[in-house]
Amino acid sequence: KAANAAVTEFLAEKGLVKPKTEDKYNSYKAQKFTYIGDGTYDIYFKAVQKGKKKDLSSDIIFICSLGNLNTISSVNNPAAAENIKILMGKFTQAVERYQLKQKIEDLKKQIEAANKEKAKNDKEIKKLQEKIAKANDKHNGLNTQLEDANNLLKSFIIE
Repeated sequence: KAANAAVTEFLAEKGLVKPKTEDKYNSYKAQKFTYIGDGTYDIYFKAVQKGKKKDLSSDIIFICSLGNLNTISSVNNPAAAENIKILMGKFTQAVERYQLKQKIEDLKKQIEAANKEKAKNDKEIKKLQEKIAKANDKHNGLNTQLEDANNLLKSFIIE
């Protein structure tokens, strides 16, 4: 999913409009895409997962045609094929950048949650400090009363 979203985002930054889904491929029909050449192209791509959870990776399948599935190859259009290779070389960086952006968003959400928790804890601390201050005032008042009562007791001399 990340690879698919990353390539879609990357191609959008390069000027392609939102793709349609066609037979599990993201497709761009009759698009001018100067990164490949001067013509209009039908572009199809999809990310295919490889490996297990631990060694998970993705391959990007990228097909470019001049229409009617007349695909571009190094034989029939070497310049466009070379441009496609260069473009595809940038997909790895696009996926890494996308994953980093996702990680940043996740960290922002975690920071926001931590800030809410901190605010809640700060509010609770303030309430507890107020209770402590009241308890200290009461304690001081009782100590004053105790001292007054002790002093009064000392003043009573019974003979």
